[in-house]
Amino acid sequence: MSLNDLLTALRGPSGLGPPPGVALAAVAGCEYLPPKKVARADLQALRDLLPALPDDLRDGLVAVNRMRLRWPGGQIQLHAIKALVDALVRHVAHPTQDPLLREGLLPLACTSHRGHHVHTCARFVEGSYELVLALDTKRWTLPFRLEEYLALAIRCAGAPLWPLLVAEAARRELGLTGSFEALEREVAGLLVATSPGVDWHAELAQAVAGRAWMRPERPGKGRLLVDGGAPMSSEMIAAHLILGHPVPAGVLNFYRQLDGTVLSWRRDGLFADSRISGYMDLFWRKESLVAKYLGDSRLNGRPEGKYRVLVYGEYPIFIDMAALDLYPLYHWNYSERSLHRIRLTFDEYMLRFMRCGAVQRWERLFADGFAADTPVQQDILRAVRTVCLDQELESFLAPTARADRRAVAAAL
Repeated sequence: MSLNDLLTALRGPSGLGPPPGVALAAVAGCEYLPPKKVARADLQALRDLLPALPDDLRDGLVAVNRMRLRWPGGQIQLHAIKALVDALVRHVAHPTQDPLLREGLLPLACTSHRGHHVHTCARFVEGSYELVLALDTKRWTLPFRLEEYLALAIRCAGAPLWPLLVAEAARRELGLTGSFEALEREVAGLLVATSPGVDWHAELAQAVAGRAWMRPERPGKGRLLVDGGAPMSSEMIAAHLILGHPVPAGVLNFYRQLDGTVLSWRRDGLFADSRISGYMDLFWRKESLVAKYLGDSRLNGRPEGKYRVLVYGEYPIFIDMAALDLYPLYHWNYSERSLHRIRLTFDEYMLRFMRCGAVQRWERLFADGFAADTPVQQDILRAVRTVCLDQELESFLAPTARADRRAVAAAL
């Protein structure tokens, strides 16, 4: 497909394509901002600054100047020619300042992911050009032209790191086992399919609606902060696609709906102040935050890099990223400086997190190593009884297989 054919399809009668074979271009919620006209002075300046610029690349950049396509989970945005001219002028004045231009790479588009900068660049080669993907300090050549790049990017609905699965060298170096076809199917499923599993928006709304004291409009009963976060972002899709291992369906389903959830309130001596980590903090950070959060570099003799902080609060909850099939959860005991396994699945944990309003220390009811007949555990049980609705109390405790279950029930 030529660039003109692609742009003609995007300007089609429906407002947005799709171009032939580009099935995701018509996903509901897509925003298309057409290319902007290039000022004659900017185009002349680009020619003067880059006399080796191939004619077909120059014409392509003019055709897609400042064009943007945005989906619910990704976007494609081309740099404006004026922005390129300004960058080149700065480079002439300070030739060591921009590492990409210093390498002879002309940046065409950029996406940033929590400290990881992903640039799509052009490199001039004997009167022609090749596209180069720059991820942090790594460089990989992409096997296509500008029009092919745009058509494939549309097929992936703008997921920022999709070129990694096309560049063979990148796949080998990063140990990626996926294919472009698998990536396209995955993005399609993430954007347009209905996920099986818990409706977390409904669960959160029900938790707030069923507890009058948690409603912000009731002054004097404690100020409630409920933030369910945002739907899946392009960063989340990119992280999910380039992971070297699968993300459990329950975890992915939760974060597709609520990316980072906060519950904060106070009432009659009880309180909650918990924030669930965002998806990117769990799966796409360069480093673990466990050591920074606790001041420890090792937990139970295991490297802290195996863990991530799933829930920030009075007592943090860790998730073990090394157990890829289970992602077990752990409660951190400050006094013992030790981890206690929580005997709940991810979904079971999140359901209880909402149904008890994340009241302080509730996780200890399901963690190994805490006897039910201690004063502290009895206080936690009374707190849970206060904040849980009567019809939910039994189901709240039901899944636990603790041997002291009868003692728990008796306390309630």
